[in-house]
Amino acid sequence: MAAAPNPIFAPGHQFVCTFGLHPVEATVLRIVEKDGIICYNVRFGTNPRKQVVEDQLLRFDNKRILNMTWAELKERRRQAAVPVEEERPRFAIGENCFCIHDGTRYRAKIVGVQEVEGRRHVMVHYVGYNRRHDEKIPEDSPRLMNA
Repeated sequence: MAAAPNPIFAPGHQFVCTFGLHPVEATVLRIVEKDGIICYNVRFGTNPRKQVVEDQLLRFDNKRILNMTWAELKERRRQAAVPVEEERPRFAIGENCFCIHDGTRYRAKIVGVQEVEGRRHVMVHYVGYNRRHDEKIPEDSPRLMNA
């Protein structure tokens, strides 16, 4: 029988391992040779006092072992994420709309657009009223409706 290959992890090494379908962080407790095959006694999770599952014995060539750290896994997932298409604005400057104010629906016109704390706001002018009544409303507000 051929000699067992050298272990790829040392006791205390942390890596990512799949448990069921989910990746979890695991720590090698000790290395055991069983029938000429290197196995790792592994504890899932990073808190040694809070053991979620019983320690398990994994073969070194087990497909469940992902040779990366938790941070590397998170970075890979972040890079693999599909960019989300930016939403098209609901309203454009000069567009007519309806705006609810104090429970009453008024005809209005979008006279400006502004970004406030990362959220798009529109400046609404109530048609037929003095511009001192204009107000800034978040574009996704339920008070605004397309005309």
